[in-house]
Amino acid sequence: MHWLGRLPSVVWISCALSFTSACGGARPSIASPAAATTSADDDAASGVVTPELAVLLRESWERSLREDPIFATSLGDHRYDDRWPDLGAEAHAQHVADRESELDRARGIEAHLDPADRVTFDLFSDHLETELALEVCRFDLW
Repeated sequence: MHWLGRLPSVVWISCALSFTSACGGARPSIASPAAATTSADDDAASGVVTPELAVLLRESWERSLREDPIFATSLGDHRYDDRWPDLGAEAHAQHVADRESELDRARGIEAHLDPADRVTFDLFSDHLETELALEVCRFDLW
């Protein structure tokens, strides 16, 4: 006789109920994109003392999420789940213009930057400079 046939019926019923409840139990609710919120933009400037830099970091982060909704979703931000990244020439030109504007704004902040924000500022502006320098490669056309 198979070992399962030797189990008392009470054990069978208990196991069956356990498996059934495990498989058919409460399922996590999935919030609609409109209801989804994130604290990612709050964290984009966490610890930044210079108010203008904090605003710039939050705006840049938000723009990045809007431009790449797949990335936003991968971070758990579902506000942009209803769209795809725009890979067209106009969107790319706007992306470059936005980054140039952010870099100009960052350079304007540097004169009155709180010393505590130096590393954050350098990383942010170096990132923008590198991204803009890579435009010569025209990755958007690949």
